[in-house]
Amino acid sequence: MKEITIIGAGIAGLVAAIHIAEEGGPALLLEAGSRPGGRARTDEGPYHANLGPHALYHGSFSDWLQQKGLCPPIRPPRKSAFKIVRDDRVRLLPLALLAMLRTLKREAPIDLDYRTWARRHMSARGVEAAIGFASLPTFHGDPGALSAAFVHERLQRSFTNPSVSYPTGGFGAIIRRLEEHARALGVRIETGEKCSRLPDGPVIVATDLRTARRLLRDDTIDWPAPRTAMFDLALRTKKRDRTAVLDVDRGVYLSDYSAYDETLAPEGEHLYQCCAGLREGEELISGLDRIRSVLDIAIPDWRKRVTWKRQGLSEGAGAADPPGTSWRDRPRVDRGDDHWLAGDRTSAPGLLSEVAFESARRAAQAAVDAAKGKGLVAVPGSGQAVA
Repeated sequence: MKEITIIGAGIAGLVAAIHIAEEGGPALLLEAGSRPGGRARTDEGPYHANLGPHALYHGSFSDWLQQKGLCPPIRPPRKSAFKIVRDDRVRLLPLALLAMLRTLKREAPIDLDYRTWARRHMSARGVEAAIGFASLPTFHGDPGALSAAFVHERLQRSFTNPSVSYPTGGFGAIIRRLEEHARALGVRIETGEKCSRLPDGPVIVATDLRTARRLLRDDTIDWPAPRTAMFDLALRTKKRDRTAVLDVDRGVYLSDYSAYDETLAPEGEHLYQCCAGLREGEELISGLDRIRSVLDIAIPDWRKRVTWKRQGLSEGAGAADPPGTSWRDRPRVDRGDDHWLAGDRTSAPGLLSEVAFESARRAAQAAVDAAKGKGLVAVPGSGQAVA
């Protein structure tokens, strides 16, 4: 069988390499960075911060990790620890969100934006609270402008019990296990290998879409994504600090990750990861100011206890489907000429890392079939191949 090259060793690239190796195919995984992980990396000590707030949603990817023994120990969030800020007050559940909860059993349309659809079922105050809540699972500055079906699915998943868990050691612990498993299966992994062109033979491009456009020489490879302000900080521990806070007015989320894993920060300190989806035309500094204003409400003396902090901008963390589109309209997996695309903004179902996982498996199976010389043809628009 021909060797299959995978470019990019994030979740999609590692999953694709593992699938190929399990199918008996030789796989070469190339990573431009110094180590695998992509956006799923976790910093190496003393503060083990993810690249933005990460949680493992319970679904296809987490099930696969569990089945293969690749999932690190995980801990679910404590429901009582999740607080919501509304009108500058910290609450358990504002009354304005009750209408949103009542809509969760409904079906939302693809062709309407979420704000328009929500106005048919909630008061104006409830609509804005629901949109503010949706900023968490979408990482978007204005979820109300996105497809109602896209936003609604994420809200439904957020209230599934259990919805998410936190892996011990951060998301980097998942990456380490995937890398070790891939190597054990015989996958060749080369880091520090930046590709300027596609190698010969079957190739899976598992990079960000900007890099994929360049490598595949296809300017049509694009899809909207959120822009997110990130602010991480460590605080000297103090009793009764908030564990998780979502401000639905400002669209800001704060989470104490060391509340579930004390190894993420030095003893006596807690690691917070905070984010705010940037609105259209909004600068990073404005999003950071929103985060700090919510910290002032949730942890009033936080500035006096900071031991470490960093800030930055995240671009391209997952898809943001506009009205009238769904995951089927995103860049297709099968690019023709023995080239495939995988990642969290491709034509595959799921949420965030699940999209990367599903697209990687589809791309890997198609690449294996092509490398074996099976007579497959692409199904237009499906991102899949059939005999």
